[in-house]
Formats: sequence, structure tokens, C-alpha cells
Amino acid sequence: MVTLLTKFFVSFGQFILPFIIIFLSAEKVPFTYVFNFIGIAYLIIGIICFLVPFPDSRISNQEKPVTKGAVRNGNVKISLEAVALCLIGFTSTAVFMLWTQTNQELGKAYGLTNPALLQSVYAVCSLISVLLTSFIIKNKGIKESTILTIYPVISALALVLAYLINSPIVLFIVSGFIGFFAAGGLLQLAISLMAGLYPQAKATATSTLFIANGISNWGVIQVAAIITTSFGTAAPRLILIFNILLCIFGAILGLIVKQNEIKQAINEKLALK
Repeated sequence: MVTLLTKFFVSFGQFILPFIIIFLSAEKVPFTYVFNFIGIAYLIIGIICFLVPFPDSRISNQEKPVTKGAVRNGNVKISLEAVALCLIGFTSTAVFMLWTQTNQELGKAYGLTNPALLQSVYAVCSLISVLLTSFIIKNKGIKESTILTIYPVISALALVLAYLINSPIVLFIVSGFIGFFAAGGLLQLAISLMAGLYPQAKATATSTLFIANGISNWGVIQVAAIITTSFGTAAPRLILIFNILLCIFGAILGLIVKQNEIKQAINEKLALK
């Protein structure tokens, strides 16, 4: 749940940033003040991290059983589930990153006079998603792997709707769906599952997802730039197709994780008999 809380504050920052920029521009406040303030905030957070004690990792590791992906004699067993989770680190970020970086061009093509509003709708729905997803996982018994499978499917359907219907209203709806189902903390859920697979090597395991995340942040934008350069005005709709394919791939990865969880549960039941 802590990783979802991190995503909540990321989404909150995305929501308030446009309003901060508008306010600073209206008041003619130099943006250097903003950068200096952020730098000071980072410094304070860094000092707090050094002063505040972290939980004892030895106790944390002892409380959790060693799973199929655990470290044994210094060797890490890489399972299909781990590979799928690592790739989800790419797809989960790629989908909403591609949308947020290209939706305004699509909005202009669809006749929106103020396409920047799409970003606000996206950010609000992302905030709601983090809270609701956290609630249903904690209180309704929904598995993280189920979310990782269903959310990309819904995101793909929303993008198909945007491709088929050339309407500004539809774009607002789709922007909300992408904010909720694509940017609602899928990466954080994948990190939680990966940490559970490798309780004795959490940092190494989860860092692979962040590496995939970083590649995604750079890679999908490069692909979008190539599509834009090559196809001009037709590019926004082609980028939609590319994003739909990413959603489908993400859903397949989620299904792999789900199936491996089911097999693991069956094996554990058989072992108890």
C-alpha cells in the first residue's frame, strides 16, 4: 500500500502543476524561484531520510516465507512471472506516458479548443484510482495480478473508442479512463509482487522494474517522435494504435502473472496434503 501512496502523490503533483504554472505566470513570478524551492525541498527530504530510522530488514525478511523466486546460495532463480513483472514495468508506464505526451495533439485534431484540460481530467481520475484500487485490494480481497490483467484491457478498449469516434467529448472520457486504469498505480503493484517473489533481494528485484520504467520513459517518446515525423497529421491516430498494442501486451503479461500465481497456490495446497 505504501507504493500506491507514492503513486497518489505523483498523481496529485501532476494535477496541481498546471494550476501552479498558471498562478506563477499570472503573478509574473520567476520560475527560478520554483526550481530553488524544489531543490530545497529535495535537500530537506534527503536529510530526513538520513535521520529517520528505517524498519529492520532482517525482521521483515524473517516474517515472510522464502518463495519460488528467492535467493538460494547466492543464486537468483528467474521465473517466468518475474520476467512478466519486469516487462510490466515497461508497459504500465508506456501507456500513460504515451497518452499524456500526445493527447493534446490528438485533441487539436479532434477540434478541442483547450486540449490542456485533458491532462487535468487524467490527473484527477488517476488520484481517484490510486485510492480506490488500494481500497479494493486491501478490503475486497482483489489480487494485484487481477488488477494488472483487467486494467490494461479496459485501457485498450478506451483507446479503441478514441480511435473510432472523432469527438472531443469522447477524448475527455478516454482521458479519464486512461488516468484511472493506466496510471492508477500498476507499476507500484508490480513492484509489490516482485518484492514478494524475492524477499531477500528486494532492492535488486524491484530495481529491474525501474530500469524498464526508465527505458519506457525514453523509448516510447522516441517511437512517437518517429511516427510524428514520418506521418504528419495522421500521426496522432497511429500513436493510438501503438498504444492499444502496448495495452494488449500488458494484459498478456498480467495474465501470465495471474496464471503463475494460480499454479503456485495449487502446488502449495498439494504440498500440504
